[in-house]
Amino acid sequence: HLTQQQRQQLLQFVSGGGGFVGLHCAVDSHPDWPEYIAMCGAQFQSHPPFSTIHVSVEPVAHPITADLPAEWDLPDEFYHLQDVQLDDATLLMTGVSPAGGKEKRPVTWAKPYGQGRVVYTILGHGPEAHADPRYRQLVAQALLWAGGRS
Repeated sequence: HLTQQQRQQLLQFVSGGGGFVGLHCAVDSHPDWPEYIAMCGAQFQSHPPFSTIHVSVEPVAHPITADLPAEWDLPDEFYHLQDVQLDDATLLMTGVSPAGGKEKRPVTWAKPYGQGRVVYTILGHGPEAHADPRYRQLVAQALLWAGGRS
């Protein structure tokens, strides 16, 4: 756990123009920290069992999803989210939970936080996802964007 000072420094870094890329369990890391949840844009609620999930890139031009296929399947764990706050975010990817239903849920987004840049994706549970070249490309492009390089 982060100390109170470390929490404050993280928020100041990002809001002051820094970047933050949250992968998978990042939204489950600090459930008792409302400012962090607001920075990320959501909080973990639950997940169905690990399986193959289908994701779709939203039809918006963005450096994070540039050159990714419009849709693909990935072995991963689909996070259901709560306290979703994406009013100022650009939704980049969606997916349908393997738990059923047809509702498209947010998978990846980019958003400002003060003067900083935040990216979050529900993807990235384990070695199967990490080995996928599309996931690696997504993360690499997210890191470049959050760092102000694209």
